[in-house]
Amino acid sequence: MDLLVNLYSPEFIEALAMLDESNNVKIVRMLSCRKQQLLDYICEHFSQNWASEVESGFGMPNPTVFVAIQAGEIVGFVAYNVTAHGFFGPLGVSKSARGQGIGQALTVRALQALKQDGYPYGIIGGAEEAAEFYHQFLPIEPIVSSHEHSIYDRQI
Repeated sequence: MDLLVNLYSPEFIEALAMLDESNNVKIVRMLSCRKQQLLDYICEHFSQNWASEVESGFGMPNPTVFVAIQAGEIVGFVAYNVTAHGFFGPLGVSKSARGQGIGQALTVRALQALKQDGYPYGIIGGAEEAAEFYHQFLPIEPIVSSHEHSIYDRQI
């Protein structure tokens, strides 16, 4: 099931205000010249499918991909506008770095970029299993019809 996030809601504005990168994690928008390093990381820690999806975010001058760096190493990533316009994800954080707020920071940063690009809403696709995570800090609403009719129905 897909989830809808109102990027103008007071709860989202509050999530932006609480964005904290003080845990020695730097979140930066990726440069295309570093693409392969990130794609290798995604294949190693997550999946080839996610790497392919994220790769499409490098097809523009201002990539729609953010990465979390801790102690000089990639510990997480997020992309937006790669599955479809207005879609958020995929999002991944290394198992060893989970529980530090990195996933939340990546999520809020990517949704902020989506809002700055002119979108009033963000769609978190295929997030039924992760809904509890997002509900902790975002004003999410399930898109009920996406349970039966989803963009992911086009997958091979």
